[in-house]
Amino acid sequence: MSVFFLLFIITESNLKIEEAKKLFETGKIEESITLYKEGLNKLSGYKKIKETLNFIDLLIRIERYGEALNYLLELEEKISKFSTVYPEILYKKALIYENMGNLLDAQKVYEKIVMEYKGSKVYEYANKRMDELFEKLSKNYIAQIGSEGITHEEFQKFIETLPPMRRPSQADTQAIREILKNYIKWKILYFEALKQKLDLSPEFMEEKKKIIERNLAQYFIRNVSKNIGVSEDEIKGYYIAHREEFKIPSTWDLRRIEVKEEKKARELINRLKKGEDFETLAKNYSIAPDAKNGGLMKNFTERSIPGEFVKLLKIMKEGEIKGPIKLKNGNFAIIKLIKKEEGKYKYLEDVKKEIEEKIRGEKIRKFWDEWMEEKFKEYNVKYYILEKNEGN
Repeated sequence: MSVFFLLFIITESNLKIEEAKKLFETGKIEESITLYKEGLNKLSGYKKIKETLNFIDLLIRIERYGEALNYLLELEEKISKFSTVYPEILYKKALIYENMGNLLDAQKVYEKIVMEYKGSKVYEYANKRMDELFEKLSKNYIAQIGSEGITHEEFQKFIETLPPMRRPSQADTQAIREILKNYIKWKILYFEALKQKLDLSPEFMEEKKKIIERNLAQYFIRNVSKNIGVSEDEIKGYYIAHREEFKIPSTWDLRRIEVKEEKKARELINRLKKGEDFETLAKNYSIAPDAKNGGLMKNFTERSIPGEFVKLLKIMKEGEIKGPIKLKNGNFAIIKLIKKEEGKYKYLEDVKKEIEEKIRGEKIRKFWDEWMEEKFKEYNVKYYILEKNEGN
């Protein structure tokens, strides 16, 4: 056989498989399967192994588990147990067993992966599935829909996805029962959709593709971002450079009297000097909203209104009276300092987590800006949408 003819066969096989994949995505399942098989028959070596695994995935998606298992067992016999592909074959076999209801066989295969192939790509997935199967096999169910069981753990995870206000307390059995009933309703709708193979409809596949693209992109961002750390030196440096951000401002408790005329304010100051009670005068003469409380203003800070009080409060002593103070609204005020709490800085340990998250957020944003700029160049991104004023 000439090299040219061999290359022709391989190219033809690749084209058939690519066409088969497109047919599958548009919902033409039977045409896709037939074409895929034709393409596989003419392949050999690693290319055939790779495409056979892809074909098995398609069979699993359309629930042809028996057929998928036959292909997989045939492939397993031909692959060395030391091959990097072998653990993936085992993992797919376990998934098929699980979908066929052979949970014990599935658990044994998952256990084999966990025990013998710790460095493989599927190790973590197998370990997780093994734990989940152990729970299923222990019959730790809170409900059952036909042969499908709902475990306590699965139901608890569902409850945790609910908004906090909708999560029931463990003692509220009535609410738990109602939520479980609604969860079962969704499960039944899901099973019915699978029966009608709606998951293979072109419309759903297109929608699913968009969701997978978005979710996978978001997962990629999270997966990469989690490796962006913040050092102790960075945290300390930020704390020193931005110390004012962590200052607890001074607060004052005071009483005020506000009147319209300066003459009246001075008259009241003279009466206060003669020993009259500030609180009583505020109740009788102040036009401020707090007059009924004797002019009491608690927890007054530098950002409080009226701001004209701040400069005086900073130098006043407790019990001291100042006035008259001209206000922006044209009125006049008299104030008496009752209590003063000096401002202070939060300790580094108290704000360490806050600083870490702030720095990490800034580093992540910077990383992705630079990363995306490079990827735009790498992928040779071009825009074909012109601005309104362009191209005229």
